[in-house]
Amino acid sequence: MRRPLRRSRPSETPGVLLHNPPPLHLILVLLLPVFCSSAPRVAQTSFVPSSVVACPTRSHCPLQAIPTTGETMSTSLEILKVRGQLLTRIEHNSDSLASVKRVLLYNHGFPDSSVTPNALNHFTQREPGAPISENGYFSSRLPRKLCEVLLKKMPDTAFVAFNTMGIPGSTENPPDRLEDPPPEFITKTLSGDMKDISHVFSFLRSERFPDAQMCVCGMSTGAFLALAFAAREDLHPEGGLESCFVMACVDDIPSSVNVDFDTEQLAEADREGSCSAKFFPYGAADNPQKW
Repeated sequence: MRRPLRRSRPSETPGVLLHNPPPLHLILVLLLPVFCSSAPRVAQTSFVPSSVVACPTRSHCPLQAIPTTGETMSTSLEILKVRGQLLTRIEHNSDSLASVKRVLLYNHGFPDSSVTPNALNHFTQREPGAPISENGYFSSRLPRKLCEVLLKKMPDTAFVAFNTMGIPGSTENPPDRLEDPPPEFITKTLSGDMKDISHVFSFLRSERFPDAQMCVCGMSTGAFLALAFAAREDLHPEGGLESCFVMACVDDIPSSVNVDFDTEQLAEADREGSCSAKFFPYGAADNPQKW
């Protein structure tokens, strides 16, 4: 399947080049002390689930206690649409929202996503006490494992992941079929995706975790967008951004556009102003994602 995609070529942005990137467990070991050097190591700790809160808008659903099978930990999960558009998944292991001390905001790459497109409807419409989706409403394994490890190792922590605008689930007018692109997908740009990070960050600071330490991280395209976001103080005037953590990031963004786009796509973009890109959304016919 080919979807039309407009990709603006980014201006030069600072980045990090990872030669022979370390395995995920080593990355997480390195991340934890950087994220919060004063955080104690925690093992086999039982956390008290948060209370249910009222929905502030129809695009939000209540926090609900979600026991983790086979573990002594329980967490609270919330799925909502920031600004009524950006499908966002928030999970924390603290007694309450006010008790959360640190937040990791994850940005997916391209073409990729973080949250299953039907997460909001499934989560809000299921019977009280019914188990959540087997995959925890994650559409990609990386954020799922990051969330799992962080919430097991660090108390009073929240993990947040979202789909950028135009990715299935993050749209004002979802199409009838997952195989059809949301209208916003056609006009996606890197600068637009960076503003999406800003919208979610601002929501977290103003509506959920105003006093928590914030860390932004990302994978591939989401990595250099996280770096660019961190470098732009005007995109996070609320403050609170303590660190930035990236994986599979490039060191020269303008010259690395061919990582995502081949010669034919670049020629099409130069000729037409946009090009087509393959994308297989979670749950569609070409990407059933059986767990």
